[in-house]
Amino acid sequence: MSPSRRGLLIAAGGLPLALLPALVSTSLWPAWVVFWALLLLLFGLDAALLLRGGTLTADLDTPDTLHVGATHTAHLRLVVPHLRRHLTARVGLDASEHLAPDTPRPVPLGPDAPPVAIPLRPLRRGPATLDAAWVRYEGPLGLVLRSARVPLGRAVRVVANVPAVRADALRFFGPREATSGLKIERFVGDGTELHALRDFLPGHDRRAIDWKASARHTRLLVREHRAERSHQVILVVDTGRLMAEPLAAPRNSPPSPTPSSAPASTPATITTDPASTAATPATPAVPAVPRLDHAIHAALLLAFISARAGDRIGLYAFDARPGSFLPPRAGAAAFRAVLDQSGQLAYTDAETNFTLGLTNLLSRLTRRSLIVILTDFVDTVTAELMIENVTRVSRRHLCIFVALRDPLFASLAAAPATSMLDVHRAVVADALQQDREVVLKRLARRGVICIDASPEQVGPELVNRYLEVKRREMI
Repeated sequence: MSPSRRGLLIAAGGLPLALLPALVSTSLWPAWVVFWALLLLLFGLDAALLLRGGTLTADLDTPDTLHVGATHTAHLRLVVPHLRRHLTARVGLDASEHLAPDTPRPVPLGPDAPPVAIPLRPLRRGPATLDAAWVRYEGPLGLVLRSARVPLGRAVRVVANVPAVRADALRFFGPREATSGLKIERFVGDGTELHALRDFLPGHDRRAIDWKASARHTRLLVREHRAERSHQVILVVDTGRLMAEPLAAPRNSPPSPTPSSAPASTPATITTDPASTAATPATPAVPAVPRLDHAIHAALLLAFISARAGDRIGLYAFDARPGSFLPPRAGAAAFRAVLDQSGQLAYTDAETNFTLGLTNLLSRLTRRSLIVILTDFVDTVTAELMIENVTRVSRRHLCIFVALRDPLFASLAAAPATSMLDVHRAVVADALQQDREVVLKRLARRGVICIDASPEQVGPELVNRYLEVKRREMI
């Protein structure tokens, strides 16, 4: 126990009494003694009332599974069984590194105190623990302050943010994209895979007439096509050192992305209105989660939509050495398999070896596929081997290169300069952005589809490119 702020202020208020014998009369010294005797008595009474309340216990109710990057709610209840009046305590949770540090907050304290909601923000995948609650509260008189560490021992599991993946995926499914390849329609450009021969009727496109089949059957027949399905989509995730670094995604509160009302011949892209974005108040920044988790979120989003579109989904991970490989598979089980496999991807401090990793991937593939590489780089020097090996992959397969842009560079480059240090920061940030543009342009000239987007935009950008590839049948 220790004196509270109120107790110290009261004690400081009695200091003028110590000056009375020297300034007024020596006969006033008993006033100083009486004051301190009463104050010590009150301190002792407050401490006794505080200890009489009994042992402090904490009851924490949390979900068993948390999703990285999301905000969950835990309910904490502090109980002092024999405390006669309700008090207010300051509480902070002692958690593992997988969870964001908790800010101390007021919590009611008493024999039947109600539970209080406490936000939990997971930052990394894996097993997390809530070890203890640090509680600090005053006595009934407010003179004594007590600090206690209450063990909790609560274990939770942090996994990828699957609910956010499903919510984002449902924004893309319009009336055409949701059934591409399933519902046969007579739209020009709907596909090149032959579905059936039909009798020519008024309204059919004359260019769809199959003249050879019509000659054999002595009546006009038209060819009906559907979108090609069962393509192989390989999600390649870099799990090296750079991908383990946290990357914040500050949101200026853009409106929730929704499918645009584009005609049927255009992809269902996700767009935002800059005017409405500027008029919307800012929201808190997204927790700084590792680049790897942002990449996994984008990969799961694409896997969910690809599985719905009828394609075969595979997953491959590598860092300094080739990692796990999930062979392409189709159906509803494909997304579940990718989800389970991605949950086992660990954070490493190994330098990424693009030569070994991508060479091993090419040796496993015997069919032309859509290969999506989710990685990041810093400058043109370290990206040389990456460019060479990604180019080699693009000669045999259609390759989408996805880089996670750090919003910090753009904010530093655009920040107003008030000192020479700000100028130096802006110059370095602008130079790094130009290096990224050089690398991406070199890859684009080699036939690689490049995406350089911030964490909150990389998922929609990737799906938009995938839908464009499907519609143009580039695989």
